[in-house]
Amino acid sequence: MVISIGSQDGMVAGTEISIKHNDQIIAHAKVTSVEVLTSGADLVMSSLAPGSTVQIGDQVLVSDKEIGK
Repeated sequence: MVISIGSQDGMVAGTEISIKHNDQIIAHAKVTSVEVLTSGADLVMSSLAPGSTVQIGDQVLVSDKEIGK
């Protein structure tokens, strides 16, 4: 997936993130690549909540601190 958080926001490769939708954590992912404005991450499929899908606009949390969308 592509995240609109990049190195200018402090993102680094290897960061573990949580994906939040409607105030609920629905999945986890690991950042694999970082550009200035965006990052790429691999979704941990086993962490995806049953019946959930990651959608544009979902929030990204790093260590329980929201740093972007």
